[in-house]
Amino acid sequence: MRLRQKGTRASQTATSRRKKGPGFFTILMGRFKKTLRLVLIGGVIVWLLIWAGMAGVYSGLMDGVQNRFAQMMAGYGFVVENVRIQGRHYTSEQDIVAALSVVTGQPLFSVDLQGMRDRLGELEWVERASIRRLWPDQIIVTVFERQPLAIWREAETSKPLLLDRQGTVMFVPV
Repeated sequence: MRLRQKGTRASQTATSRRKKGPGFFTILMGRFKKTLRLVLIGGVIVWLLIWAGMAGVYSGLMDGVQNRFAQMMAGYGFVVENVRIQGRHYTSEQDIVAALSVVTGQPLFSVDLQGMRDRLGELEWVERASIRRLWPDQIIVTVFERQPLAIWREAETSKPLLLDRQGTVMFVPV
């Protein structure tokens, strides 16, 4: 009878082959599955965040944060005390102030500069306007008015029209 000897080279090779872990392909597939799972979860989270943004969830939240910040800064003295208007020749100051719709004591951070620019652009003499905050308590409005160039009379109505440099009809004098 033959005795098996332990520790021979053949038995060590066979044992080492049997004790090896999973193969390369198995490890690769396991990592791929984990990565795919993370990508899918991340994609769902990104999709939910985009959907919430499109649904307007963040705008209400941001408005509340902005209003709270404006009120806090108003407590430190950042309120509108003075509005300076520059570059006005033809437009009345009352029309500009009415278009600005800003109130003394209003928090400086709650002033809507773009809305002011848009409202000033609707005035017939105003070509464009520049509005900026001057810390801690001023708003500076620079108005760039249209420059009248010619009076034009239409043949069919014979009403005079006032034209600016670009040929835009500013208004019809009465």
